[in-house]
Amino acid sequence: MVSIIIIAMTIAITYTPIINGNGTLVRKNYVKLTCIIYISIYYSVAYIPIMTTTQSAAYVINHNSGIATRHCVAEYNCDLLPPRMNITDLANLLVKMQKICFHDDNADDNNSERLIDLFTRKSDKTIAVILCLDRFEDESDYTTFRDGGSATMQLSNQKFLQYQQPWINEVCRAKLGDVSSSTSPVAIVMNMIDLYIKTELMKSKKTVDGVYLYIEKAPEHGSADFLLSYYAKYGYEKMAHEDDEYFYMCKAFRRTQSPKPSKKASSKRTTKPRTTARTTKRISSKTSSNASSSEKSKSK
Repeated sequence: MVSIIIIAMTIAITYTPIINGNGTLVRKNYVKLTCIIYISIYYSVAYIPIMTTTQSAAYVINHNSGIATRHCVAEYNCDLLPPRMNITDLANLLVKMQKICFHDDNADDNNSERLIDLFTRKSDKTIAVILCLDRFEDESDYTTFRDGGSATMQLSNQKFLQYQQPWINEVCRAKLGDVSSSTSPVAIVMNMIDLYIKTELMKSKKTVDGVYLYIEKAPEHGSADFLLSYYAKYGYEKMAHEDDEYFYMCKAFRRTQSPKPSKKASSKRTTKPRTTARTTKRISSKTSSNASSSEKSKSK
């Protein structure tokens, strides 16, 4: 559209004779200058990038109300993102992204239903969805992003940890075109996960000691070796524990130590660390091949 307007204006100017004060025709030089100006404007407009203000937030899920509330992290912009989303809208947003990163076409709404179940189930609860959206076509509509990253966070002990810990799943990058963000949205998501756990989760849950994820030994997309190497770049280390289907990785966080009391304690506790009862059987993952390929950590 811009090019058509510029061509029309240039033609109009070209065929409009202009004479200076002494009667000399100056149309030629004027047209040359005009063309240069409009060509410059055209390329300036054509290559102005769409909105580049990255929008990032953790959506914390309230399982009673079925509403996810936006939690902004101090160093990231989030004002374009809605303050609240219902579970269905949040699931639909991830469905749109996973069509790209996981090649899931959501046949018969299977992926929509899977994600809604993931967000609402009572065991191994999903507590947050972390989003980073960028390169918007419409600054007033967050769904018009052209590049984005996402991940989900569940609380679980995976039946081998002493306490429930945050586990990262559904890690996804969706590029909906040729544009790319200056910083990978997944890198921002991974950093936001760390910040959210350190600044929020570790304050409310005293037993949280880091962030965890698991990787299929035979993933549908990518390879286990690639994923182990990929997450190692974000500080995750492979754990000694593994099973027939999954590798497990962890990034430990150190808690800030409280000042020690000046008065010595009269006695020392010698009891062993308390163990907790295992959680109920997982609704999916290890009992369903479909769920295991969907809910365990996936390739970028």
